[in-house]
Amino acid sequence: EELQHEDHCAVCKQEGDLQPCHTCTRAYHPDCLHPPLKTATRGMWMCPKCQKK
Repeated sequence: EELQHEDHCAVCKQEGDLQPCHTCTRAYHPDCLHPPLKTATRGMWMCPKCQKK
């Protein structure tokens, strides 16, 4: 079943071109991540919170 991702960035709370996490509902602007994502990832990308699990 496909996740319903948030329509705002989990860091800055703004809308825009977001990178969705493959394992949770969070989404992020690539520039809001540390380190920033250089290019948007199509496919299985995990957000920092899920990577720590």
